[in-house]
Amino acid sequence: MIEDPGRQAAIDVLLLMADADARWGEYRHAVSLVDSVEEIVGELPPEYALKRERWSRLDVITGEPRLARVA
Repeated sequence: MIEDPGRQAAIDVLLLMADADARWGEYRHAVSLVDSVEEIVGELPPEYALKRERWSRLDVITGEPRLARVA
């Protein structure tokens, strides 16, 4: 958990936006948002790590494969 309430709120909004994008079939953008959260916090909640994997696969099935993540 992040100590700064404003920062935590921003992360929560990014995750909500990712969920919404995935519901609308925008898997690539959903994954991008989750990647951004991971960059900020260092490690994703397990639920979102699983969602990212699922959304990445759905993006490949429904469209072009996304670019590989840079470590």
